[in-house]
Amino acid sequence: MFTGLVAGVAAVVSVTPRGAEIDLEVDLGDLSGGDPIGGSIALSGVCCTVTHREGTRHRFTLSPETLRRTWFSRVQVGELLNIEKPMRTGDLFGGHFVQGHVDGVAEVEGGVDPHAGG
Repeated sequence: MFTGLVAGVAAVVSVTPRGAEIDLEVDLGDLSGGDPIGGSIALSGVCCTVTHREGTRHRFTLSPETLRRTWFSRVQVGELLNIEKPMRTGDLFGGHFVQGHVDGVAEVEGGVDPHAGG
């Protein structure tokens, strides 16, 4: 479970296609630490499983379903991702309970600038 509160951003350092999957490597920098293989980290709101770790670099294998339901099929080296670590018992809770499981994708057709007075 996650709170929806972003801890920071991290850069994509490699994107390696493996058949229908993609191995995504992200350098978590100072956000790294205490992340077990098999543990979950939300990458830009999507719950992903750590499959390999070396120093501050973490690898995530993205399944065909994840690639179909998210924008990660178009992810590129150098892109910055919002990073959120899973909630732990005893952590302060200041957001919302979220799972990070993606149910669908929508296209934004417009927006309103709250500072434009409209």
